[in-house]
Amino acid sequence: KTLFPHTGYDIIAEKVRILHFIDTLGAGGTERQLIYLLQNLNHERFESYVVTTYDKFRHYESELQRLHVTIFSINHGELRVVNRTRAVARYIQLMWKLRPHIVHSWLHYPNLIARIARPFCPPHQLITAVRSHYSHRALISEKRTQWLSDFRIVIAEEAFTKQSISLHKPITLVIPNGID
Repeated sequence: KTLFPHTGYDIIAEKVRILHFIDTLGAGGTERQLIYLLQNLNHERFESYVVTTYDKFRHYESELQRLHVTIFSINHGELRVVNRTRAVARYIQLMWKLRPHIVHSWLHYPNLIARIARPFCPPHQLITAVRSHYSHRALISEKRTQWLSDFRIVIAEEAFTKQSISLHKPITLVIPNGID
């Protein structure tokens, strides 16, 4: 099947490989949404991998194993520059190993790593997801790197637009929630 013919990213694949990149597999709402998505994907059409930033909080690990989804971690560790650099390098190595067609990153830090690493990875479509208010520092990095995403999913539009982030570049899908 040809994927993304309108973007100049023509590939032919038996199964579409999707890499889901998230901070942890803890018992949070974002993690639960990932599980719901993976439970409902057509597994004959899609092959999914989950990559975590941190190798802790593995609440949903057994559910992913039941779904035959392979889990990787880039083992970020403490928030130090050397660990951040190693995490980006591990992510790039994993991208070359798995060669996903689509990367769907969830939450700020995975979004940032996926965007920064993108020029050094094999070709893929990058979907980033913004799910809440950003801190001032996170907001700055979002504004500076958002152009590296192909698509962006925004949950809670009001929180996002109040922070003055462009809803136009990249292509953005806004999903309102009941809290806005």
